[in-house]
Amino acid sequence: MPAPRLTVYACAAVLAAAVSYGLLRMPLQLHDAVEEIMAADRSPGVWASFTSTIGETAYFRPLRIAETKLLFDLSGGHYFAAYKTFHIALLVAAFALFVALLPIETWTDAAAALFALTVFAGLHTFLGLVREAFPINHFLQVAVLVLVAVHLSRARPRTAVDVAANIAFVLACLTLESGVLVWVAAVASRLAGRRGISDRGLVAMTALLAAYGVVRFMVLAPHVQAMANASGYFFERLEGPEIRARFGAGLSRFSVYNVLASIATVLFSEPRGGVFVFFRALSLAAVPPRMWINIVSSTLTTLLIGVAVSRRTERRGPFGSAVLIFAAVLVASAAASFAYAKDEIMSAAGVFYALVAFWAVRELLARNLHRAAAALVSVLLLVAGSGWAIRTIGVAHVLRTQAFTVRNDWAEIPEAMEKRGTWPTEPSTQQLVLRLRDGALRMPVVNPWFIPRWADRVFDGDYF
Repeated sequence: MPAPRLTVYACAAVLAAAVSYGLLRMPLQLHDAVEEIMAADRSPGVWASFTSTIGETAYFRPLRIAETKLLFDLSGGHYFAAYKTFHIALLVAAFALFVALLPIETWTDAAAALFALTVFAGLHTFLGLVREAFPINHFLQVAVLVLVAVHLSRARPRTAVDVAANIAFVLACLTLESGVLVWVAAVASRLAGRRGISDRGLVAMTALLAAYGVVRFMVLAPHVQAMANASGYFFERLEGPEIRARFGAGLSRFSVYNVLASIATVLFSEPRGGVFVFFRALSLAAVPPRMWINIVSSTLTTLLIGVAVSRRTERRGPFGSAVLIFAAVLVASAAASFAYAKDEIMSAAGVFYALVAFWAVRELLARNLHRAAAALVSVLLLVAGSGWAIRTIGVAHVLRTQAFTVRNDWAEIPEAMEKRGTWPTEPSTQQLVLRLRDGALRMPVVNPWFIPRWADRVFDGDYF
């Protein structure tokens, strides 16, 4: 293996290990997770869990429910180990699949790959893949399956590839609604000239997409457009009832805003969750360094991508293919955000943004630029790269802060659940929740008061 490639692989392994360690130091999530674990405890089997959610009008994610039950049964009572192992396995797969898409033969390739690796882990959409689990992070699972589809599109055409691609599509759609991105990535790859997935395979996947659309949006959930989630709108955050009161139900200018805001958040790290947090802070003359770091690093990277794309004479090739796939996933992900803006929905687009960043930086480094242009590109790469490095380091800070928050959430059990009326009546389920609570409270976590005050100002965090 060439030394440049080995170096990048080693750096990716270290980064994945560091993030995995942060996951292991975080207790199992309480909110949006304990209910799923209790349901798994009550369920008679994996198939029963799979079918139990079919017909709901809110979500159609039966595979995630079945996976929760399967891991629950396989854990042998070691629930933390089971769910964290699955989360880390998905995380490692995401890193491996991403790095495997990068052709690394020279040290120039390695430099571009290391830059892309910091974009991959430093972009705020990555935080949604690691900060939470329900107890399975379905956004991460979909991102992995989309990467699998792109890899299959590059493989040698054969029936097994078509079958694997369609299986990936079905698994993704049964995990989360944005699983349709597998089809988007497969079609975009085909348009880019990649023939690993044959026309017959794409036709089969398109038929599955049509069947999914009929079942999901017509048979099972005719009211899926009802907006119940909170979302941002310029400088404010609106709850579901406020959104309906101001904009009405169905498509509106709010829907258009959500789509455009979702595209912008990947390209510029602003807005966040639909809220222009940077400009809101700027109007108050209180912009913390982390916002400047986010805006500058993302804007410069998007600018470098734009320059590299505009200077290319050959529209096809691996760079052109990467741009086409990214554009397709970006637009499709944004369209899926029409009801409400959520950074996690754009996580798959963030992965391919990092991939395009690799090709753009590689293209610029390989060019014979004039001295002034070379100096300018060097400065831009230095500033952007430094920003991405800080953002990547900040992932550990976010996970550490989240661990403290989750542990404190468990400290309020069972009183908080009794107050909400969600405390289980079955003694066995009560014991399960108390066991999860005791395990969470036994985990040593760092109190944020012992973390330097500058960390919250430099590293990313919650805005709402």
